[in-house]
Amino acid sequence: MPRVWPGGPYAHGAENDNNLELRENLNALRGEIGELSTLTTLLASTLAFFKLLPPDYRKYNTRPISGDLSSAIIRLIPSFQAAVVEHVLPTWDPALEEARLGVLTESFFCPKTSGGIEALVIAHAYNSLLLPPIGDPNTKILLKLVARYPASLQFTTLFTRESVPPISQKEGLWDIFLQGYFSVPSKVMNILGRETPEALSNNAYFSGVAEDAEKLIYELSSRAAHDQHLESLSTFIVKMLRNGLFPHTNVVSFQPSFFSLNTIRIRERVCSSDSCSALWTTLLSTLPSPLFQQLLNSLLACMSWASGLDLDKRTRIRIIDNAKFLRRLIGPLENQDQDRWDNVQSIILGRSWGEELARTVVHWVAGFEPQVDAEGLSELQSRALDVWASSQHILYSLLAKQKYVTTLLALSISFQDPGSPSIRRLLTDQLFLNSISKYLSHQDPSVRRCGMFIAEIVASKCNQKLDFASWEGDGESKEWFRSLRQLVIEGTQGRILDDSYDEKEAFTLTAAKQEEIDIADISTSHPDTEGNKKRGQPAVMYDSDDSLTGYASPDSSSRSASPTPSELEEIAKDPSLVAGREANKIPKPVFLLQLSDLITTQKDEEQKEPAKHEMALREGESLIRRKANYGTELDENAVNLTLAFIRLQDNYEITGFSEKKQSILAALVACCPERAVPCMIEQFFSSQYSTEIRSTILTALVLGAKELAGVTTHPVQPTFPSKTLPPHLHRKYLSSSDKENPVQSLLEGITRQAIDQSREKAENEIPQIAREKQLRLRRNLPARSIVEIRRTQHPNDAQSATVTTTFNDIAPEFFIMPLINRFWLYLHDERSRESRSAFSSSRYKGAGTGMILHPMTLGQFLSSLAVLSYMAQNSLAYISIITPAALELAIAVGTRPLSDAEVEEADMDQRTAGEKQATVITGALELSLVVLDGCWNVDQGRNLALDHPELLLAVKELGTGIFRTLEKGVLLPGSGGEAYARAQRASAGVLLKVEEMIAKWRASMLTY
Repeated sequence: MPRVWPGGPYAHGAENDNNLELRENLNALRGEIGELSTLTTLLASTLAFFKLLPPDYRKYNTRPISGDLSSAIIRLIPSFQAAVVEHVLPTWDPALEEARLGVLTESFFCPKTSGGIEALVIAHAYNSLLLPPIGDPNTKILLKLVARYPASLQFTTLFTRESVPPISQKEGLWDIFLQGYFSVPSKVMNILGRETPEALSNNAYFSGVAEDAEKLIYELSSRAAHDQHLESLSTFIVKMLRNGLFPHTNVVSFQPSFFSLNTIRIRERVCSSDSCSALWTTLLSTLPSPLFQQLLNSLLACMSWASGLDLDKRTRIRIIDNAKFLRRLIGPLENQDQDRWDNVQSIILGRSWGEELARTVVHWVAGFEPQVDAEGLSELQSRALDVWASSQHILYSLLAKQKYVTTLLALSISFQDPGSPSIRRLLTDQLFLNSISKYLSHQDPSVRRCGMFIAEIVASKCNQKLDFASWEGDGESKEWFRSLRQLVIEGTQGRILDDSYDEKEAFTLTAAKQEEIDIADISTSHPDTEGNKKRGQPAVMYDSDDSLTGYASPDSSSRSASPTPSELEEIAKDPSLVAGREANKIPKPVFLLQLSDLITTQKDEEQKEPAKHEMALREGESLIRRKANYGTELDENAVNLTLAFIRLQDNYEITGFSEKKQSILAALVACCPERAVPCMIEQFFSSQYSTEIRSTILTALVLGAKELAGVTTHPVQPTFPSKTLPPHLHRKYLSSSDKENPVQSLLEGITRQAIDQSREKAENEIPQIAREKQLRLRRNLPARSIVEIRRTQHPNDAQSATVTTTFNDIAPEFFIMPLINRFWLYLHDERSRESRSAFSSSRYKGAGTGMILHPMTLGQFLSSLAVLSYMAQNSLAYISIITPAALELAIAVGTRPLSDAEVEEADMDQRTAGEKQATVITGALELSLVVLDGCWNVDQGRNLALDHPELLLAVKELGTGIFRTLEKGVLLPGSGGEAYARAQRASAGVLLKVEEMIAKWRASMLTY
């Protein structure tokens, strides 16, 4: 009896039979398939049931599945897609391609038939194909999917055609589709890097998305019922906005821009089609204010407005045509729509666009009917006056911004009828009158004339006479003001088209001008003059920090209410009232020195220490990574931060203290290894730290080196996933004793990989019985992560690495050799101290609990050194320096007692001494195995066998002794269970590696 899932396929009794057959096909695809014919039958029968099988391949459907489609059964499509990606393509794609049957897998993602559910298939196809690992088969199908089923076709298929998903589910499928559709370039490029196909690169892919989106909007505008799909179309636009397709600059080569690619087509279509214009206007009105501002800013930046007042006919035609385009695309700016006005104001008055945009905006607001939009012009005048009359603008704005706002205000006044109420109000407006006085007292003559000019225009419109008589001559922007006066005199006449205006000619001139400006923008790259810096600021027009108006918080807000004016007066009289509020408020650190201060104990701030420590741990890692490769701040503070975080204790039981501290130290190693690593190594050999802190230091060194070396880990999937809780619950209920040491996890994957390589070769040379007797590997081992190292580029490679500092460059100097040399110095000091106190009543024990020579700490030290040695295999100093030094250390630690007390304790308590011996010897063998494997990978052991044969034979003697002991069934004391398997596996691996090298170079090792 099949298991019934609530709401799932088996909840429908009539569907049990075909659902059971589909489930069998799905399980078969997930398992091991022995023959190609079996695979083709499974694929063809499944596709035929879903009506996705191409007619030419029906002959492969030898075991058809009967039944009808239902919503419960259709839910299995993503599961089949995932099974094809994860199990079929990695194994069977070459065979399917050779047999010309690749269509059977492609049809699960790119259906060639119209069975009614292709919209649902495509909705999940992008997410399924992006499941890791992304290989060549995935990429090949992705290319076909992108070319065959763009977003416009998916939208049309999903919303305008009859399909299986009900209307209630179509919105959800559209969201699923967009999620995968917009994540293609980032996920593919993260995996494939420079091998990413051109069609899936960021520029090419999103350029196609932008052109396809414009095509979709135009096609929908010709349909009668396009309003019912407006929300879904708006979701598409929002996705493009959030993925950077509407940049605030017009540099096409830097980033794909929707309007840079489509402005000419959009202009032609909205100006010639009322339905297209209406759809664009309605669509933009549905966008949230921040996104609408971003879109409008990108549109205006794409149109690239020229500075200066050019009065020739060609410029006038272009301005009028641009104004018509904005009015048809965005719609008229009605006085009642205050939200739309606020959005437009934040863009057009937030930066200096140039006088050409000011002239265009006035035409846009005034409209193109014989009667001007008086209310719209009055609103534009009021908003322009707020900026023009502000003290900040008068005193601090550059001359280009002054001219731009003055042009906008002057033309908005001149287009209105003389004596209109909005102009007459200016005569008694205190803000306007005070601003005139400020302009007249300005030290810059050009800025001073801005106030004079507006005062004359207002007086003239109110039938009053005012003339400053300061406009003749050259210099001080007098020529510019004379041109502006000519535009103002024309007034409404400049707004109405004359008989010589031709819309076709206007469109041609505008398109040609647009291309000229685009080419100029790309070639000149905008030099960083002071004016350009001001004009190039992001279009963020309002800063709440400069306003006296507070945020409008909802009633249910958890934030405390802002103080009222009466409370502010009381606080001003008695500042002690605010002390309680600010007592526990810890500012977020911005500089590394502030981060260091947070964990530095200060007597007068002991009450704040828990909050300060928590803030430092929460923000430390991200702040350190932000400062990497940015100035010298990290170099200057790296040592102090390293010391501070190493000494930081969990005195306040902060949640996740150990993990956060570990991450911060690892970030210091990865971001500033030249400063942090020597400091950590020096502190590791200091006698003032506990075993836990020393373990944290070693783990940070390994994790930081792993990041520098580009090593990735792929966890092995457990055999029975149902026996494991979901990942977040598994981590929540995992006890500290059950958590795996990341260093040991990495080392286990490394040693297993090294042994597997030797075992495969030895299987052909060693008899089966002897091999089973001598090499009992992988006995009852749990599933752990397999280590895969990305071979970093050799220093002599032509291509330069993307990271300036690589682990191969600094491993010998900063990581491995300082650890080895400092260990020998520490060992010498400890032995000397023991000998001096040999006959003392309080004898010193160098291998006591908490000491570095204690087996627990020493074993982790050797494991960490083994992982670091593995990641340094591509270093130039690996063969000549690292290899002999590491092997000498492993042989000495594995064969000789490190402490006199160790020998004496062995006589009294064999178990205690055995624990030390097992832990240390296993670490020494694993270090030897990793180093030998690296030598074999680099030069097949030539340098080691010919230049250091004594080390090679000494390692062989060490491995042989341990292997024989374990093979006799003798347990090393303290090495039961997994520890026993580790020791046996490492000793067997060492012997295999040594025999490979000796067999390779035996003829050259005559003296040995």
